[in-house]
Amino acid sequence: MYWPAMSKTGAPAVDREAKTGSCSGPATPPANTSPSSSAWRPTRPLLTARIPDWRAMVDVVLIDTDYDGEVFNIVLSDVPEKKDDLVAGCYELPAPEGPARVAVEIVDMLGEEVIKTADV
Repeated sequence: MYWPAMSKTGAPAVDREAKTGSCSGPATPPANTSPSSSAWRPTRPLLTARIPDWRAMVDVVLIDTDYDGEVFNIVLSDVPEKKDDLVAGCYELPAPEGPARVAVEIVDMLGEEVIKTADV
């Protein structure tokens, strides 16, 4: 949250030289100042996410051990059975014959998908 500086007339002061909307200054107001004072502008977000285990944000892990770049053939899928369960996060699969590209797809709790590949 950003508290704009106030001018002498009570209207928000405008910095016409500023190129971004970022704030600078102490994270807490100095003594005897109000949030509308130009002496205080927060430098960090008021709320920060605290998730102790990354697996709590992941809904599905899918692995293809012979990814061709077009078709994702699921060899292993890790989908927790219950809402409170987590994905394993560590997997062992037999190595494919010869050189291959392994792809891992992760779907998070918001439905965003990420595919990472590695040649083995």
